[in-house]
Amino acid sequence: TVTTVRRIQFFEVGDLAWCPAPMRDAITDYLHHAQNIFQPYLAIVPLLRQAIERAGTTHIVDLCSGAAGSWLHLLPALREAGSEITVQMTDKFINRPALTHACAQLPGRLTFFPQPVDATAMPESLHGFRTVFSAFHHFPPDQAREILADAVRHGQGIGIFEFTQRSYLGLRRAAAILPFIFYWAARIQPFRWSRFLLTWAVPLMPLIVTFESIVSSLRTYTPAELLALARAADPGERYSWETGELPTSGSTVPVTYLIGTPKH
Repeated sequence: TVTTVRRIQFFEVGDLAWCPAPMRDAITDYLHHAQNIFQPYLAIVPLLRQAIERAGTTHIVDLCSGAAGSWLHLLPALREAGSEITVQMTDKFINRPALTHACAQLPGRLTFFPQPVDATAMPESLHGFRTVFSAFHHFPPDQAREILADAVRHGQGIGIFEFTQRSYLGLRRAAAILPFIFYWAARIQPFRWSRFLLTWAVPLMPLIVTFESIVSSLRTYTPAELLALARAADPGERYSWETGELPTSGSTVPVTYLIGTPKH
């Protein structure tokens, strides 16, 4: 039995408006690199593909994309069955070098919206199945509920996915990222001197990324909490909601998910 610890909203450095762009970009660079190495979200590919089909679309609008998250391996996996799925990434703080680099790897299939996007009030021009990977925990309950409510208002399907867990096991795994930060500093593409110097010359990034990783675990919603947020965001019961946890290969912590699609 997993022992869940009390949720603490707290803060993450990358969320702060005054956080320098090179530091914020380095944080999302490390998260992107970790996801590409460990690939925790491959476990949700069948679930996500079915949800997209139920929503009647082949286009994904990804919220809070950071440095492109898992899309470099996740999008090819989604398209393996022959579905012509495309993804447009969005974020409030845009990591342009990382997103530009990622889009160049999957031209025509992976793009990003060039203007800042508020996940709680999406632009009318962005239509598609909405996804939030490794970021929903950043939002306190009222904002998290508003992200879901905005999807409902616009009739768009939505999927929330997290590979952190608010448990002692999750916290131990979160802290274990520390030595990897030093090892990855010069290996992440595109290479950036700012990230390398902030890791080795002034070793801030190992401390910051480990801090972010632990706080992310402490902020992560449980499946029951996600379902409660969804029901509050959809008082008219216009959507079908499902939530749960999926085991992932090579990890002791499962992926937590919430999926909502309009009832037909």
